[in-house]
Amino acid sequence: MKSRHRYKPAAVFGCAVMLSGIAVSAPHAQKPPPPVQPGPGAPIPLPERNPARIFAQPHPGEIATPEWSAQEVQDATDRCAMLLAGTGVKYRFLNPIREGRCGTPAPIELSAIGKTRAVAIEPAARVTCGLAATLSSWADGFLQPTARKHLDGEITNIRNIASYVCRNRYNANDKPISEHARANALDMAAFKTQSGDWINVLDNWALPPESFPAAPDASQDKTVTPPPEAKPDTATAPAPAGQIPNRRAETEPAFEPRSAFLYEIHEGACTLFGTALGPLANEAHKNHFHYDLAKRKHGAYCE
Repeated sequence: MKSRHRYKPAAVFGCAVMLSGIAVSAPHAQKPPPPVQPGPGAPIPLPERNPARIFAQPHPGEIATPEWSAQEVQDATDRCAMLLAGTGVKYRFLNPIREGRCGTPAPIELSAIGKTRAVAIEPAARVTCGLAATLSSWADGFLQPTARKHLDGEITNIRNIASYVCRNRYNANDKPISEHARANALDMAAFKTQSGDWINVLDNWALPPESFPAAPDASQDKTVTPPPEAKPDTATAPAPAGQIPNRRAETEPAFEPRSAFLYEIHEGACTLFGTALGPLANEAHKNHFHYDLAKRKHGAYCE
């Protein structure tokens, strides 16, 4: 019988040699040091983050958006004409606005609001018809009655400082799109009376009564009248059992008429607009009222 021999090619021997070399050299390879574990109670470091990349919102005017279709423009224009009929609003139609995500298919140039008495908007504002109709209702229902109550006259002009502007809220890249970018907001800074005086939000706003710890000393400020003396049988008399005493008569100062006017018309706006912001909201609104028709799930946002 012929013996059978198993032949081992040179490549196999070479691999064996190479593997043996690796096996020999592996124990001498340097291992990475073990990670340092924080001690008990030590804060665990967080990975570095880039807030600009995480939270930044693109400018709404830079987002590609299709133009308004002819049908969208026509439908919006028809709705606008029906909405403003009989409101006393003075306006003219403008061309559709489309800047990225900004704009509206049927903007108007609003020059006056109010059915009972026309109130001029200076300068004219670029807004939606829905906002114009709501502003006119506010003028008839709150602005003029409050002016007659506190100022012995009516308002003839409103100073507009911002209407349509394509931007994010507060011009910040970490905020969502502003209602101004939808022509759905108006900022007003002052109101002119029949006598020709301007009432400025910055100069004439006052804090609400609850914010005053005590009545101010009228001798130190001639613009504030002293509060009426409380009657013994109402404010200072002991409250019946189970009834909360009336403290406001002791602490509430009398508003100067202009301050009272501003405070009350702003309170009225809270019942009509989706957002109503004034000096109590933040530093950005210390000199004006911001009103818009933002749709909110849980009622109006008012400060």
